[in-house]
Amino acid sequence: MACVLDAVATGRWFDDPRHPGRRLRVSRHPGDGAVVVSLWRDEVCTGSFRLGVDAAAALAAELTAALVEAGQPPPRP
Repeated sequence: MACVLDAVATGRWFDDPRHPGRRLRVSRHPGDGAVVVSLWRDEVCTGSFRLGVDAAAALAAELTAALVEAGQPPPRP
């Protein structure tokens, strides 16, 4: 499997504090109506998952519910 960083897509990186070099990237692809979540080990993509906008909204709602249950306010946009 090969993941290529799309120069057009914008996104955000998240570091895994348990494992140096392990990161998650969320990239936005508005022209395709999609969001891609990918897992990285150093500079190598180890897996990716493409979500349509409806599925991405459901994921965001689930993450928000998890934050509420944990007693943390959702982050501001």
